Amino acid sequence: MAEKKQINLDILLKIAAPGITVAGILIGVWQYSHNQKFLVKKEYNLIEKNDALEFKRNIWKKQQEAYEEIGNVVSAVVNSADETSSFNKNVKQFQGLYWGKVVLVQDDNVEIAMIKFNAEIHDFREGIRTKDHLKKRGYELVKTCKASLHESWETLDYYANK
Repeated sequence: MAEKKQINLDILLKIAAPGITVAGILIGVWQYSHNQKFLVKKEYNLIEKNDALEFKRNIWKKQQEAYEEIGNVVSAVVNSADETSSFNKNVKQFQGLYWGKVVLVQDDNVEIAMIKFNAEIHDFREGIRTKDHLKKRGYELVKTCKASLHESWETLDYYANK
């Protein structure tokens, strides 16, 4: 009887061993597949984060270029206030920025400062305001651009280190 149990146990082990081996292989394949999906998802998220960061960097760069151009044009407007033809040419350049590419990158504070500077130009032309008022408003606009640029950089830096 003990011999019969031994034979049954041997047969059972011969049948179960391949099944256990196959189950082990299937579990290993599943774990590998699961880990690969996790790694692919993690890599995709990293690529997505880097793409978003690169996009934000490009916007910041365009903002920097636009604000630099604003500074140059504001300076030209203020410094040519005594020469009508140069002043009109520089105001036209400012108007191009005012209605053009700056709209794409400015924040609300820069928009308000640009509106105020534009109104100051109008008042200066009408003789309501002086060149000193124009200078003051121009300086405020450039300072606002600088603050906006700094704030944008801080935001960009935050996302880069997140």
